[in-house]
Amino acid sequence: MRIVTLCENRVLESRLKAMHGLSLYIETKGHKYLYDVGQEDIFLNNAKILGVDLKECEKVIISHGHYDHGLGLGKITHLLNKDNFIINKNAFKNRVRINEDRTVKDLSILSVSDNISSLGQDMHESFEIAKGVWCICNVPIPKDYVRTDNGLYVEDENGKFIEDYFEDEISLAIETKKGLVVISGCSHTGVINILKEAKRVTACHNIDTFVGGMHLVKASENQILQVSKELLDLKVKRLLIGHCTGVNTIALLQEKLGDKIEIIHNYVGFEFGDSALE
Repeated sequence: MRIVTLCENRVLESRLKAMHGLSLYIETKGHKYLYDVGQEDIFLNNAKILGVDLKECEKVIISHGHYDHGLGLGKITHLLNKDNFIINKNAFKNRVRINEDRTVKDLSILSVSDNISSLGQDMHESFEIAKGVWCICNVPIPKDYVRTDNGLYVEDENGKFIEDYFEDEISLAIETKKGLVVISGCSHTGVINILKEAKRVTACHNIDTFVGGMHLVKASENQILQVSKELLDLKVKRLLIGHCTGVNTIALLQEKLGDKIEIIHNYVGFEFGDSALE
């Protein structure tokens, strides 16, 4: 298995560029995938520098309909056929953040182009895109789940903005010899909920690695500590995290879990490789 970070919030090399967002190139089981595309063409430029040929990708998966994960779609659609894209049709709904002072920020990917919205598909349940490679969709959210960010809204069919429960969110679960590698863009439906659903769908009870964003940047310390406890309960062995997880959150997780779980703060150009997983 090989995962190369093409877009992230931080970078350690001047030849590469960083931007708020996420894009991951994935090689596994003889297949090549692109998971998220960031908000501009940075993922393309970084891929070229890192020697990654995106034309070889069998699938481009968009985790959800926020600009920092899907606005770069317009930069890659000409390279691949329509059948190469996996995007929930709900990703193309109008999405905003409404701040405490009532100011509004557009978060949607609608400005890409009208043609790209035709890539959206109905997705009612999780499905396999290759043997042992799963798209995890429609993650159940427990009634007692406490959200870590209450400012995110989506436009409904009546033109009203309602709280966004991210029906469009897609995570990946890859079965390996050591357990699941679970990849999520932002984990808006809850990182623990996603991990539990990945275990249920795949019937694989071990989780080796979680990769991506946890959306804990606005979480309280108690919420972060609860997540850390549940990660231990799930016996997750490794975290490759960044983006919306939050720098302070990562520091707290390292403090609480560092002697039990390997934690890597992701950055552009980072390459995760583990042949033993295959």
